[in-house]
Amino acid sequence: MKKKQLIKDFHILLHRLGIDEIGKEGILAGYGVDSSTELSEADLLEICNRLHEELRKRGQEAKESPADPAEKERKRLKVAVGKLLAAQGKIKADGWGIVEWDTIIGVACRAARVSRFADIPLSKCRGLIYEFNKQREAIEGARNYVNNNQ
Repeated sequence: MKKKQLIKDFHILLHRLGIDEIGKEGILAGYGVDSSTELSEADLLEICNRLHEELRKRGQEAKESPADPAEKERKRLKVAVGKLLAAQGKIKADGWGIVEWDTIIGVACRAARVSRFADIPLSKCRGLIYEFNKQREAIEGARNYVNNNQ
């Protein structure tokens, strides 16, 4: 299958499963990329196969359901923390597994000073997302500066 068609299939499957932009970012972050066009054909095929399987499990009638706004922000927070930890080299940048997700959630809980991830309020999520992204951008900026000035 051609890469262009796989990208189309990827986006169609995301829509049919009701996976929003935040969820897509999470999937892409697991592969260490920011855009579906940066994925290899093999990675796209693997993701599409997983999404097809999920669609079969849900019984084909998966519709986008309105979610709690705080839940969407918590998903964004997990992605922000994961990207920062990957930039720091504390977790692998591609293919986050259970261990990585546990680490990500643990860091988010410590930063928010709560014992359960679900207890992080919406307002605190937004502030933490901003801070984690700011730290990641600083690390990446420093890395780019060093690489370009050697």
